[in-house]
Amino acid sequence: MFNLFSILIPNLPEQDVMFILDKIEKSKNYQELNFLEKLWLKLYRAIKQRDYKSMTVIVMQLLEKDKAMPPIDIEYLMAVYILGNIVL
Repeated sequence: MFNLFSILIPNLPEQDVMFILDKIEKSKNYQELNFLEKLWLKLYRAIKQRDYKSMTVIVMQLLEKDKAMPPIDIEYLMAVYILGNIVL
């Protein structure tokens, strides 16, 4: 699901992404997500809202907490982090 979001976020209008994230967060299954999965969802919301400060903070939290992250996720997070810092 999270890899799919990485692809969809740049291509969907903000209201569509927010609708999807709201539905996920209000679902009964949301409580079953672990801390890292919830952080990823927060990151996607911050990206679509262009909340650059939150983006950089969440990226650092994800990198610190998930030591077994696949390289492709690390690359994605680093790109988000760099973008956030350029804009800030």
